[in-house]
Amino acid sequence: MSKALQLTLALFLFIKVSATAQEIIAGRVLDRDTKIPVSGASITTDVLTSGAITDRNGVFSLQVPEKTRYFKVSYVGYTTQTVNFSGSKDSFNVFLVASAASLNDVVVIGYGTQKKANLTGAVSTVSVSDLKQTPVTNLTNALAGKIPGVIAINGSGEPGDGGAKILIRGNHSLNNNAPLIVIDGIPYPNTALGTLDANDIASMSVLKDATASIYGAEAANGVILVTTKHGIINLPAEVKFTFNQGYTQPARIPKMADAPTYMQMLNEAAIYHGTKPEFPQADIDAYRDPKRNPWLYPNTDWFKETLKPLSPQTSGNLSIQGGSSNLSYFLSVGARTQDGYYKNSATRYNQFNIRSNVTDQVTKNIKIGMDLSARKEDRNYPLVSAAQNFRMIIRGRPSDPAFYPNGFPGPDQEGGVQPV
Repeated sequence: MSKALQLTLALFLFIKVSATAQEIIAGRVLDRDTKIPVSGASITTDVLTSGAITDRNGVFSLQVPEKTRYFKVSYVGYTTQTVNFSGSKDSFNVFLVASAASLNDVVVIGYGTQKKANLTGAVSTVSVSDLKQTPVTNLTNALAGKIPGVIAINGSGEPGDGGAKILIRGNHSLNNNAPLIVIDGIPYPNTALGTLDANDIASMSVLKDATASIYGAEAANGVILVTTKHGIINLPAEVKFTFNQGYTQPARIPKMADAPTYMQMLNEAAIYHGTKPEFPQADIDAYRDPKRNPWLYPNTDWFKETLKPLSPQTSGNLSIQGGSSNLSYFLSVGARTQDGYYKNSATRYNQFNIRSNVTDQVTKNIKIGMDLSARKEDRNYPLVSAAQNFRMIIRGRPSDPAFYPNGFPGPDQEGGVQPV
């Protein structure tokens, strides 16, 4: 028997054995209490990376290897169910139990607090732990993708001006569509949300419908309620320190033509318009020569010459929380800084904030509280706007030098603007 025939026979036997080493599990997923089929539930196993989805009748079917030990059934609002699988049974009825954990969450609303299970309005909560894990300088950018119906649009990446525009269920008018920001029961300007320190927040809720009407006409676009941390009675002083060092960079930079390509394109455009080419072929070849004199024949990448590959951002927070039998306190001090993308620029943002929340239970029926917060912001921008500067980077001619041999900036691109 030839080696090729032996190899073919072995491959055929392997495929046959592999095909027989598969089993099909099937079943139906139902709500335990109502016995209503659950459509769209996910079926995953401990072996396969893929899975199955239940149909409109709650039925699923999945082919699995013999070594499969169990499979999991999950669906939003239900507790994930794990079903052991030994191969002795190929059909299952899985009953999912509604998750009570999220229904017991306490939600801050306009007139107090309620459990989610008792709410009839459209109210969402934001996980404070998720906000802390998002390394952003402006808190509004951390809300993107975390709340149903809430849209965060970031129109600028400049330090100190990188806050996102928040919309709740889209635009509602031709004028201002920003939601009302309420921090500890006091309305604030929209910019106040972005300058908050996530380490100072105890809870955040978003009111999307008539539940916000208690705040009047200003709440027509929804309300974002923020409750800051306060002291805890009979808690020994707890000191916490957090520090984050990160780096940012442009997500995408356009790839521009080099000097020889740019010159060739201008010549082709001139020929197309019936005029004389601007650059002789000898000059184009000189710019293409790898051994050229870079001062006589520059090939400038204006994005590379203007922008840094990494820009640092730093944030830190120190807080103390505690209380005695009748006095509770929370004190927080934080600082953050963010550098710009430019190599040679004063662009920078610094922020220092302090918060003090003190509550005294004078008598059984009298409580006195004093909440103080202060913030100092230091914004530094170049004389040329970011829009104009980036426009000149794109319009920069690669055949011009970014710097002269003496270190001075090269010729301006237009209107006296030199990006570097």
